[in-house]
Amino acid sequence: MKNLLVVLVVVIGGLAVLALKFGTVAPCGILRAEVRQEASRQGGFALVVSALPDAAIDALLAAQFGPLSPGRCIQLAFSRPPVRPRAPAAPRPDPAQAAAQYARMRATQLANLRNLTERLSVFTTKADVMLSKFTPVEDRYRYITERMNGALERERSIYGNGQAAVARGQMSVAITQASIQANQIHIGVQSSYQDFEFKSRQLERESMGTGQGCRGTHMATDAAPIPPAGFEEWNSACIDFSGGYRHFEQRVSDLRAAFSQIEDVWQDERRKQNEIVQAANVAMQ
Repeated sequence: MKNLLVVLVVVIGGLAVLALKFGTVAPCGILRAEVRQEASRQGGFALVVSALPDAAIDALLAAQFGPLSPGRCIQLAFSRPPVRPRAPAAPRPDPAQAAAQYARMRATQLANLRNLTERLSVFTTKADVMLSKFTPVEDRYRYITERMNGALERERSIYGNGQAAVARGQMSVAITQASIQANQIHIGVQSSYQDFEFKSRQLERESMGTGQGCRGTHMATDAAPIPPAGFEEWNSACIDFSGGYRHFEQRVSDLRAAFSQIEDVWQDERRKQNEIVQAANVAMQ
């Protein structure tokens, strides 16, 4: 009886150890736990194995070691080295399928290059129109300053109280409104500048990546013919892109200079306008 109790204690203790280590005492459950533990240590494909459900791990083991049973699971679980399910063999690539996939990739790249070239051209055209609008806006700033100054002189020429004071107040209000009008124009210019910077920098980033793929393309000559067959369209598209990007770069430079100049004009006129508004407030009293 005493020997039986000892055996039971040993068995129960062993089961407790297994439960703590593997989370189960079932033979195939222990095997799966050991597989997952080993997979976590191995990394790579094994990490995928560690996340598989029980049925999938059983299928991998069965494919490698044959049908599973409690006895077979015990044998595999306590064998050394630990069981390592092999990744399924990668299928051999189909040459025709690979060629078709490459052709689709090249077609997509060519379409993207032509699309980018077109967007560069559209940007350049719009930039030409925008550049023609800077001088009139600068003149508008100056005109508003002159009109405000003229109104201030008229306000100062009105003496007395009663209706004269009312007239001076009206002139002061008109001067302030002119200043607000000039500020609204400046807000519009700033909005245009932000839109220009966003779009131009986006095109610059795209063009930098695309330009890497166009290195080596050139106009065909006897000494330097067009690249091998199949690259004629790409070579031609790259030449168009390179020309379009040069025009784009020039317009971006022109616009940045124009925005900088118009901001300088605004700052100068705004200073004068603020002084006129302050003087008008004093003259109104």
